[in-house]
Amino acid sequence: MRQPANDEASEDRKLLLDHRLQVRRLLLDRVLIGLLLVILGFVSSFLLEKYKAQSTQSQFFLEKRLGAASDIRAKLSKVTGAYFAASTAPCQGRPISPKEVQALRAVLAQLIEALNSSAILLATDYSNSANLVVNIFVGIAADPMAVPCESRQFVSELADYLTHLTRQQLGLADQLPWKGFVPVAMSIEEMDQIGAAEYFRRNLQAWRERRLAESPARAPK
Repeated sequence: MRQPANDEASEDRKLLLDHRLQVRRLLLDRVLIGLLLVILGFVSSFLLEKYKAQSTQSQFFLEKRLGAASDIRAKLSKVTGAYFAASTAPCQGRPISPKEVQALRAVLAQLIEALNSSAILLATDYSNSANLVVNIFVGIAADPMAVPCESRQFVSELADYLTHLTRQQLGLADQLPWKGFVPVAMSIEEMDQIGAAEYFRRNLQAWRERRLAESPARAPK
């Protein structure tokens, strides 16, 4: 007759045990969730700090590139200004004066310094292309008597070319290839062999031939 009481006691113990197990599971779940939140918070904080550091570094690098490009553009404007001032001479039928050549060489040295200072910030291809443009200007200064009046258009296109490349370095220009005149490709060894003055003459001739080849397409119908 006491069997039902024993069954009830056994059932109570079973319920109590189940309750304790559930409480332990809840506590364990809360601990695991807490640990997970701590880990997620740590990872999120780490990733956020890493992103901030990378953003700061990228911003710093971009500002340096912008400063270098602006300096190059400013020095290029000085070079073209000095050249156009000097190139009025052949257009007037007189030789370029030594004073005008000296002024061109002075600003050209500034442009070369700006390019050398920015070499670590800008792409190698850009530096190589810019050096070809500089060598043409060096050739003009080396042999001013060989500078014709028509070279004003030639130099203007060279300045536009270098400006286009500079803007591309900052992502400000169309990434499509330049469609104007491009300086004749030449290694440093070849350049040293023929000299800057001859390099200028070869580029001027190449520019003339290009314009002549394009003239039928440009002629009005």
